[in-house]
Amino acid sequence: MLKFTKFKNSLFNYLYVILWYDIIGMSALTSDLILLEKIEKNGSWFSSHYKEIVEKYKNEFIAIEDAEIIAHNPRLDALIEELKKKGKNLSEILIEFVAEKGTKFIL
Repeated sequence: MLKFTKFKNSLFNYLYVILWYDIIGMSALTSDLILLEKIEKNGSWFSSHYKEIVEKYKNEFIAIEDAEIIAHNPRLDALIEELKKKGKNLSEILIEFVAEKGTKFIL
């Protein structure tokens, strides 16, 4: 019974994905995957270069596109405004706050 339930759920998920392809089209899924890959690439670049970045942009927000810092500002709203003026698609840009090591945030 348990194996059948797992199979049934897997089959349902599979059919759901096929239906989703039919509704939104393959191109929408492809563009979402490309966007996720870009964000992941920029996040990895940010992590691997953090030491250098924190020396230059400590306590600022930075915008990363294609593994490159394209803008920075201590104020998030000003950074976003600058990116919009440059005509950047904000969904394709990773924005991070460069905190000094040991900084603790209370959320």
